[in-house]
Amino acid sequence: MALIHQKVQAILAEKNLNLRRAAISCGINYRTLHSAISNERDLTFSLLDPLTRGLGVSLSYFSSDVPIDKIKEHIHQTGPALIAIKTIEDALTAARENAKGRPNCSDFLDWWYRNDGRLDEFDGIRPYVDQFLPPEPDAALINPTEIGEKSLATKHFDLHETRHLTQTLEGFSYSANLSLRSAHMEALERGQPVVSHPQLHERLRNGEIFRSQYRRILAPVTLSDGTTGLLNFSEDLG
Repeated sequence: MALIHQKVQAILAEKNLNLRRAAISCGINYRTLHSAISNERDLTFSLLDPLTRGLGVSLSYFSSDVPIDKIKEHIHQTGPALIAIKTIEDALTAARENAKGRPNCSDFLDWWYRNDGRLDEFDGIRPYVDQFLPPEPDAALINPTEIGEKSLATKHFDLHETRHLTQTLEGFSYSANLSLRSAHMEALERGQPVVSHPQLHERLRNGEIFRSQYRRILAPVTLSDGTTGLLNFSEDLG
């Protein structure tokens, strides 16, 4: 089985990806993939299938009859996740150039994985995230508990208190709130950060119509009392 693990590493090297980015882009649990690769455990079809589909590599590459140096013959020019990966990488590069000290998506993901989803070393990230409790079973809205003084929502929605975010959400359409609730539930169910690029076209609490596309990371966290919360770290895409 070691040869399969070597081939996975060869794919990542060819695409200049680390294991964490590959896991997120392909919708695979990072810890599961990392453990399988680092410990050279059996890679089941449930891992290989999304990995090959997401990265645009034919499953036949993992056949014992195919030499590891034949990788270029088995990489498709376009795969389901390739455009998304390039979009994220290009945007992260732009964010690093323009952030002027502000954490970017890569910084946030590094913090989350470094602390295994706990609120350790949180002071540097806290001003840039909005915090939520898991959605209540019958609630139509997500449940904010704290807004970051420098978060994207605070900036765009002119928020000064947490209740202002709740009031803003109350003015959103049913479909927008349903989408937000579903996104929060997905991150909680996956147990790891989920990166997406939503578009928003909604009315704010001051009556203005707001339109924007942004990059969003929803990440479950373990709170100080041992319960689960959720962080929203977002960057403007213009």
